[in-house]
Amino acid sequence: MNTNIEIANVEGLVKNHVNVNIDISDVTKLIKNHIFEEVKQICNRENIYIKEGCNNQSNLYLLVSSKANENENENENENQTKNKNLNDQCQGIIFEKETNRIVCMANNKIQNLNNWNDLQEIIQCKNIRDISMEYCEDGTVIRLYHYNNIWYTATTRCIDANGSYWTSPRSFSDMFWDIFDEKYLVDLDKNYTYNFIILDIENRIVVKHEENKLVYISRIHNENLIEDFTNVFENCERIEPAQKISDDQKMVYNNKKRGIIIKIHNNENNTYSNYLITYEQYKELKLIRGNVPRIGVRYLELVNDPERLQKLIENYSEYYFTFSVAQHSLNKVISAIFELYKESHIKHTIEIKEGHVYYKTLRQLHAIYKIHNERITLNKVKEKVYSLDKNILKKFIGWV
Repeated sequence: MNTNIEIANVEGLVKNHVNVNIDISDVTKLIKNHIFEEVKQICNRENIYIKEGCNNQSNLYLLVSSKANENENENENENQTKNKNLNDQCQGIIFEKETNRIVCMANNKIQNLNNWNDLQEIIQCKNIRDISMEYCEDGTVIRLYHYNNIWYTATTRCIDANGSYWTSPRSFSDMFWDIFDEKYLVDLDKNYTYNFIILDIENRIVVKHEENKLVYISRIHNENLIEDFTNVFENCERIEPAQKISDDQKMVYNNKKRGIIIKIHNNENNTYSNYLITYEQYKELKLIRGNVPRIGVRYLELVNDPERLQKLIENYSEYYFTFSVAQHSLNKVISAIFELYKESHIKHTIEIKEGHVYYKTLRQLHAIYKIHNERITLNKVKEKVYSLDKNILKKFIGWV
């Protein structure tokens, strides 16, 4: 497989702007002159998720697009286009309930492209003369914002990142503050939202990071909505700027990145439209990894797919012990079910009651014997167990 991506036909187009505007006009129209209870009703009609804060943040709410509208058809009518614009703009903006004042801004949604040819079509169709490119990190977006004399962290879907987790037992807020030195706070402007990507060894998605660090993306003014790309954390330990790509780079594959972000500049209103080309290698491994936080559970999901399971084991070798425990536990379950089947359905020395944890599985095995006249062997039990839903397997091996 060719692991590289060749940049073509963008010479002279790459320009890095320091400041751009962010358009959230559809969101502004949605909530303008409405009290919070009315905003909730409107969001429900528009299929926008609204989340309320707790404790010191109980006077805040967050708007985020519904998953149902994340993949829009390209052939949209006017109303669908408006709805798509609204969903693209609702990427975790946090408002104050009483005033609808923005306390934490967010970028518009990044649009996914299949390949470089898709980008070329956009550039040619719209006669683009101004783009910016940078590597897309394999991490989690986290925002730093100030409210009521306290600096908080937020993710796209959580007002407080203290309540947001992935594979690590530490929250995203814990990860952030483990890296970010609080001494930097005194120099920050409280009117801005600061955007970062967390790269954490424990929180691996696809790329295996070698150290915990933050990649600083930008800051956004919460009132005038201007995004500033100036690196305000220059020379700060374990905080790095986003890695730009110039138009004289012909090959841009990087196995430590997710892909490439392309920002197409609109000179009329000084805004960016953001696009992402994800590396095919990343896509493939992301499908193998799946979307479950516990990688041991992913192992259970793939036991009936040996080829993909082997790729999981090979690419996530740091979890060898977890995989070994899972397989050992499954082997014990298979052996136990096989022995119970022999005792209950062949020798008839015991009776398995309905409340027994293996009752349904034993009945299903016996149905195979009766309907298909297949002898129940250890391998047949293994096939049956491997075909069960992961939640049943979790129960069998005591992972619930």
